[in-house]
Amino acid sequence: MSDQPISKFMLTTKGAINLVFGAGMVAAPAQLLHLYGMSLDPSGVFLAHLFGAGLLEIGAVQVLARNTPRGALKSALVGAVAVFDLIGLGLAVPGMLAGVMNTMGWADVGLYAFAGFGFALAWLKECRTPSAASAAPAH
Repeated sequence: MSDQPISKFMLTTKGAINLVFGAGMVAAPAQLLHLYGMSLDPSGVFLAHLFGAGLLEIGAVQVLARNTPRGALKSALVGAVAVFDLIGLGLAVPGMLAGVMNTMGWADVGLYAFAGFGFALAWLKECRTPSAASAAPAH
């Protein structure tokens, strides 16, 4: 039986996206957010740098943990990413409706929705599927 290829695919894909956006937020946040019709003052640049560092962290964890076998650690990671992305969705939609970002922001809304619900479903599947260790017969 394969070891949850959906969560492996999603961890790899979302991890790579987080690494790219994290690097952009650390290296050139004003230029990156200008694409979204946003401008930053020095305080905003500082917060964007911190957000970028967080994206680099979670992106690295996602990519490095993508081959982790099923179990409590992988389930916790997939669940935590689902929570992060669903909170992001909950923040991005009102921001878009308030006109904080230009239409490019809808791409982020879509990404948060796809990843949030996708990771939530993968997490539910991880929780319902016994790991190889717990499925092995006791001696």
